[in-house]
Amino acid sequence: MVQQMGVGFPVLIDKDSAVFHRWGGTVLPTTYVLDGEGAVRYVGRGPLEWDAPDIVEVLERLGAAEAVR
Repeated sequence: MVQQMGVGFPVLIDKDSAVFHRWGGTVLPTTYVLDGEGAVRYVGRGPLEWDAPDIVEVLERLGAAEAVR
């Protein structure tokens, strides 16, 4: 799916759900957005509309914070 979509950033494939459980995942899908240092900056639980204004705002804010680093 990641290849089909042409995603240009790293994506963790957690085949045995070890990371999912270690990070407190309870719902599928769960999306974790990490910063450049690997810290979790956003958790999306359930299906997300990635072009929804509230999600776009969160991602833009996180991107701006990364640009300042």
